[in-house]
This record gives sequence, structure tokens and C-alpha cells, in this order.
Amino acid sequence: MLNLNKTSNVILQQLLDQHEQPERQRVNRVQIKAAKFSRYFDEKQVDERQQTNNYLIELAKNQLIKLHWRKWEEGNWLEAVDLLDAVVLYRLLKRQPLAEQQQALRELLAEYISAQGWMADWLAWLEQQLIQQRSIQPLDLTDPAWNRDLLRAIDGLTQLETPILERLFSVGWLGQSKRFSELESAVLRVLRQFAPQAKQFGDDDRALLQAFNLEKVPEYVLLAGDLDLELHGNRLELGAFRPSLGLPSSILRQAQVLDSTGTEIITIENLTSFHSMLARQPQALLIYTGGFASPSLCQFLGKLAIALPDVAWYHWGDYDVGGLRILAHLRQHVAQIRLWQPDPVIFQRVANATQALTQKERQSLAELQQHRLLHDCQALITAMLEQNIKLEQEQLDLLGH
Repeated sequence: MLNLNKTSNVILQQLLDQHEQPERQRVNRVQIKAAKFSRYFDEKQVDERQQTNNYLIELAKNQLIKLHWRKWEEGNWLEAVDLLDAVVLYRLLKRQPLAEQQQALRELLAEYISAQGWMADWLAWLEQQLIQQRSIQPLDLTDPAWNRDLLRAIDGLTQLETPILERLFSVGWLGQSKRFSELESAVLRVLRQFAPQAKQFGDDDRALLQAFNLEKVPEYVLLAGDLDLELHGNRLELGAFRPSLGLPSSILRQAQVLDSTGTEIITIENLTSFHSMLARQPQALLIYTGGFASPSLCQFLGKLAIALPDVAWYHWGDYDVGGLRILAHLRQHVAQIRLWQPDPVIFQRVANATQALTQKERQSLAELQQHRLLHDCQALITAMLEQNIKLEQEQLDLLGH
């Protein structure tokens, strides 16, 4: 790149930006005004103006640009700069022309021509954005390495069938253990825009990535109560472990459910409430979900539902948007689990413990009123909206409910 100062570089880059505007017919000219180039007009930075003038004069001598000076101020104060030779200027600035950037991206996209489902929809959207000269964010035409890795990361996520730790995924698909963390916000943006299952997780980034089998740390699931499993021909009697036991999700994926004498099954959203329920429901089979249940936990809960069809099943979570989404998620992937204490009268019993809803939460609750898996929660949602309240389950723990 030319040894330019900041102002001269910005002027030249703007000329090339305008050159790349589709079907541009008017003269490619940048007006030198204080609103855009404050450093050029700063009386405390006289050197900036003089250096800018000198750099641009040299380029004008080689007929790359044409300079327009203020009347009676030639060589001192610039009025405007015209572009004459874009080809050479691209080379001098070491900038790749937009058409070449677009072609490079199209060649990269072509490597994923066999993509299916929502990833294919994303790729088709990118092609249309290129045709219409519109934003392709979070991809970046000026950064081929970023584009390559982001596509690899998305493609990798669509192919995961079992959980993997984030850093191992990053090494396997991107060649560096920390590269995925640099791409994470961009990956989440693509998932939320194109993956149809993303909406159910709201703003919960961890749950969304976990739904695609990507985990930051190994998952251990807390269980409490009488439950017998079979693993590799061995019988595991979990009831002997009191008050609770944490099992890695890998065991839950492999184990078969044999039997349980538990009076009911209760999945519990929050850790504090899980420990509180140990004393209140000693005969129940309790399972801590940690928010949204992971794919491994959903698979295990599905085996429970098949093996213990006659055992009553409840979910205990927050009375808010997140809690209702978690319940719907469990119902979608496991069974028609009932809500623990679904009566709206609970808000009256703990009126001092409720919190006000935000406008975003009100909008989300209104959407959940139409959710096909929450038809039996309408009275609860209506009460939340009418009273403008939500309730964390830990508040009920403190009050003994």
C-alpha cells in the first residue's frame, strides 16, 4: 500500500467505494468538506493537510486522479478529487475490486452446493444479496479467511450427531482451538436468522448451541430418587445415592431405563429449586435440566417416558417467558409433561415476590398464547399479562410453596 496519511487514504478509498456503486454514471468525485474530513481542516494539524496535498499531487501527476483546488488556493486547499484510473489505484492500494471479492465468495459458496435444509436457504439468500449488491453480514467480502471459517463452522454444526466440546469442534473443523470463540456471535446470528428451531430458545445462546450438540464444558445431569438403569449389561441402582447423583450425559445416552418406584417424575429448571425439592418430594424422581434440556437429556427423558408411561410427570420452572419456552421444548422433544402448580392463584399467594414484565417479555408472552404446545397454560399466561408480572421459582422456594 502507498505510504499515505489517514486523510489521503480515506479520500482514495471513498473514490473506489463510489466506483463500485452499480450503474454509476455521474463523475466519480469526492468533495473535500469539513464534515467528512475534519483532520484536513483542523488548524492544530496543519501537517495533515500539507501531507494530504503532497500525496495526492503525486498521484495526480501520474493521472490516477484529478485535483480541484479552491479559487486562489491552488496547492493549499483542496475542493474536490476525481477518480481517473481505478485499475492502477486498486493495485497501488492493494485493494481487491468488488467484482473479484464477489467472485471469490461465489466460488467459496459453490463448495457447499450439496447443503440442505436451512443452510441451503442461507446460501441462496447470500447469492441474492450479492446479486442485489446488499449486505451479506455476518460474512465480509474483504475477509476471505473469515468467510471460509464461518462457512466451515456452520456446515460443521449441521453435521454434528453427538455432543462435542467447543474447543474440540474448533480444532477439528477450523484448525485452531479458539477460532470458534471468535466466530461465535456470527454463528449465532446465522442460526437465529435461518435455523427454524432457534426461535424456541429466545436469547439463550448456550441452549441454542447445545441444541446443535456443541458444549462448552462436559454435561453432567443431576438426578435424585429411585431409578434403575442398565449399562453394558450392568444394573445401576441410582436410589442408593442420596441425596442426588450427577451422571455424564454420555452414560445417559447409552443407558436403558429398567424401573423406578418413584411416585412421580419432576424435571426442574433451576439448581436451587432442585435442591429445595429434594426434601419436599423425597419419593419423586427429580431431574435437573439446567434451563433448556440438552439433546442428550431429551433423549434420556424420552427413554423414561417410554419405560414409565404410567408415572405422573411434571415440570417445575420459572413463571416467565423462558420457563414457558422450556416447558414447550420438553413437550416437543419428550412428552406432554404437566406444569407443576399451574394455577394462576399462585401469583396471589406470593404477590410480594413477583416482578414486572418488560415490553419484550409482554410481546413474547402474547406469541406464546398461540403456541400449540401451551394450550393448557392460557390462564397462566393471561394472568401474567393482565397483572404484568412474572415469578422466579426460587421465590417460591424461599416462601415454602
